[in-house]
Amino acid sequence: MKPVGDWCQAFITEVGIICRTYAPVTCKSWSLMQDHQIQVLHDQILEKFDIDLHLHRVKIAVNKYLCDRFRNYRCRLHKHFKKYESNASQHPYEGLAQQDWDVCCARFRTPEFQELSEQNSRNRKKQKSSHCGGSKSFVRYRHEMRDKETNVPPDRIQVWHQTHYKPDKGWANSFVEEKYNEMLAFQSEPTPEGSKPLTVDEICNRVLGTRAGYICGMGHGMRPESSSSSVHTQCNTRLLEERRRAEDAARRAEELDTRLSIQQQDLQTTQQELQMTKQDLQATKQQLEGFTAWQQHMDSVMQRLLSQDRGSAST
Repeated sequence: MKPVGDWCQAFITEVGIICRTYAPVTCKSWSLMQDHQIQVLHDQILEKFDIDLHLHRVKIAVNKYLCDRFRNYRCRLHKHFKKYESNASQHPYEGLAQQDWDVCCARFRTPEFQELSEQNSRNRKKQKSSHCGGSKSFVRYRHEMRDKETNVPPDRIQVWHQTHYKPDKGWANSFVEEKYNEMLAFQSEPTPEGSKPLTVDEICNRVLGTRAGYICGMGHGMRPESSSSSVHTQCNTRLLEERRRAEDAARRAEELDTRLSIQQQDLQTTQQELQMTKQDLQATKQQLEGFTAWQQHMDSVMQRLLSQDRGSAST
C-alpha cells in the first residue's frame, strides 16, 4: 500500500522528516526497533494526519512506509560516510548528533556491513529493468493517469510505458523497450477460435514474469490477488478489526453513559440545593418582613408615648 491523492506528497515529506528527527539511527535495522520507539513515530504522524492506526492493514502500511524512509535515511548516511571513509567521524552528517554519527561510522566499517553492501551493489547491477519514474511510486502514476471522466485507472501496459519511457529521452534501456514491444505483440495477436483473448494482466505475467506477493511492473505499492487461504486470513483479520472497533465503540458509549448519569445526578443535587436555598431565602424574607412590621409597631408606640409626655409637660 502506497499513499496516493492530493495530500500524498505532504504525507511522504512529513514521514521522511519524522524518521530523520525521531527514529533511532543507532538501531541496526527497523526489525530491531522497540515498540515504544515506533510509537513515538506513530504519535508524530497522528499529530499531523487523521489516520486510524487501530486498523491492522493501515498500521502495516504505515510501518512499511516508515521502514522504507528509515532505510533511505540510513542509505544517505552511508553515502555521506563513503565520501570521507577513514576520517568520516570528523564530518558528521548534518543534523545528526556526533555520538550517533560515531555509532553509524563504526557499523559502516564492520566486515559484515561492508560485505552486505557489496552484495546489494552486485544485485543492483544484475537488474535488467530500469525505470525513469523517479521517486514517485508506480501506484501514484497509476492514480494520476486515471480517466478524469470515468475514473478508470490505466492498465499495466500503459503504466509500464509511462514509467519507463520519456518523450525527450526515450526508453530507460533496451530491455524495458523489448518487454513493452512483446506485450504489444501479444495484444495484437489474433485470438484462436473458441478461446478467450488474453487479458492485460495475463500478458504482463507472461512477459514480465510472476513473483509471490508482487505485481511485476507495478512497483511495491500493489499486491496480487490473494489465494483462498490468504483471503480467509484477511477476512478473519478484518473481522477482528471490526470486532475491536465495535468493542471500542461500546466501551466509549458506556463511558459516556456513566458520565451522563453522573452529570444528571450532579444536576439533580444542584436543583435540590437550589430549591433549599430558595426555601431558606423565603423564610429569611418572611422573618425580615415580620421584623420590619414589629419595628414599625414599636416606632408607633414610641411616637404615642412621646406625644403623651409632651402633653403632660405642657399642662
